[in-house]
Amino acid sequence: MKQYRVKPKNRKRANEVRNTPEHKQKKQNYLDRPDVIERTERVMKEYHQNHKELYRLIDQNRRMRKIGNGGTYSVDEWQSLNMLLGNHCLECWKNNIKLTIDHIILISKGGNNFITNLQPLCKSCNCKKHNNYDVPNLLIC
Repeated sequence: MKQYRVKPKNRKRANEVRNTPEHKQKKQNYLDRPDVIERTERVMKEYHQNHKELYRLIDQNRRMRKIGNGGTYSVDEWQSLNMLLGNHCLECWKNNIKLTIDHIILISKGGNNFITNLQPLCKSCNCKKHNNYDVPNLLIC
């Protein structure tokens, strides 16, 4: 897409117009319209449904910052780890199931959020583990 340079005097005038109470009210009236609200909510819901792993990652990283244990990883790193480990649960070895993120050393026990402390488990195995400090299935390379 070609971008055009805005002349400084026009930019200044545009900013002046944007900062007027009339313009702000007009914009707010547009945003308060039911069709705009419905469309915005629909688009955001679709985006959230299509990017669940991204939102899960954002929540995990925020939680780690809040707790102070440290560590972060990306969606690509998580997908690479799953592929490296064969896309199956490391506890029950089931294939073709949705895998959840499990921390080998639990966060509540001082574990971090680096990719080296993560393993893929199915939801049932991850729920069984709960808050036990057993360290199963450590991969020795």
